[in-house]
Amino acid sequence: MAIGKYVQVHIISIIELCESTDANLLSQLKNKEFSNKTFGLSFPFFKEVKEIDEKSNVRYWSTVYSVCNQQVRVCSQWYALHQARFDKFLEANRISESNLVNDLSPQPKEIINKRYKYRAIGNASNILVRNILSSLGNESFTKVDWQKTIEYFDHNCAYCGQKGDIEMDHIIPMNKSSLGEHKIGNIVPSCKPCNRKKHDKSYTDFLKGNSAATQRIDSYMESRNYNPIRNKKVSEFLRLAYDEVATLAERYIDIINEKLDNNSTE
Repeated sequence: MAIGKYVQVHIISIIELCESTDANLLSQLKNKEFSNKTFGLSFPFFKEVKEIDEKSNVRYWSTVYSVCNQQVRVCSQWYALHQARFDKFLEANRISESNLVNDLSPQPKEIINKRYKYRAIGNASNILVRNILSSLGNESFTKVDWQKTIEYFDHNCAYCGQKGDIEMDHIIPMNKSSLGEHKIGNIVPSCKPCNRKKHDKSYTDFLKGNSAATQRIDSYMESRNYNPIRNKKVSEFLRLAYDEVATLAERYIDIINEKLDNNSTE
C-alpha cells in the first residue's frame, strides 16, 4: 500500500484519539514544527479549512473532517521516507491496526475507472528507476562499442549461441531489485526469443545448466571492467523513488478531480 493510502486508512483512528483521550494532540497536529519533528512533513498534519488558501490547497486532501468541532483537512505531502516515522507515531499512541486488517491486506479488486489501454502507474515508476540506473556513473559508449560487443560474441546470441535478429539485453536487469546499469559491460547481444524468455531474470538463473555461456558472459563483463552494484542502500533509494511516483500521481489525481468536481475553469 502506498504511504498516502496508508495514512488515509488511519485518519479516523487519529481523530478519535484527538477527541477521546488527548485534547492537546489536535493543537500539536496543527503545528508545523510538531508535524515536521514527528513525521518529517513540511506542513501541518491538520489544517483548518478556513486557513487553507489557494497556494496551500494543493497540499491537503480535499476531504473535510470535523475534529473537536473544528473543520480540518489532512496534509497530502506523504512520501515513502515518512513511513517509519508515521509507524512510530501510531505505536507511541497505541493506535491498533486490528480493525484495519481488511484495508491493509492486499486483495485483488476491480479498478473502478480502469480504461482501455490504461497506463498503470507502475509503468511510470519503472521508467523512473530505469532512467536513474541509466544515468549512474560517468561512462559513455558509442555504436562502435556496441559493434565490438557483437563481435565479441561472434555475431551470435550471448545466451543460446544462435544467429538471428540481435537485440540489446541487459545481463543484470535494470530494475529496483537487480540494479543493472545501462553500461556497455552490462549489455550483450540477444536473439528475440531469449530476450523475451529471460525478461527480468538474472543471467545466471536463465543460463542454469549452460556453464559455457555463463563463463563467457562473466569473462565479457570482466573485460569491460563492469562491477555490478551490490550496495543495499542504492536499492532502498530506488524503492523510495518507485513509491514516490505513485504517491505523487495520487496527489495530483485528487487535486485535478477536485477542480473538475467544482467545475473550475481557472
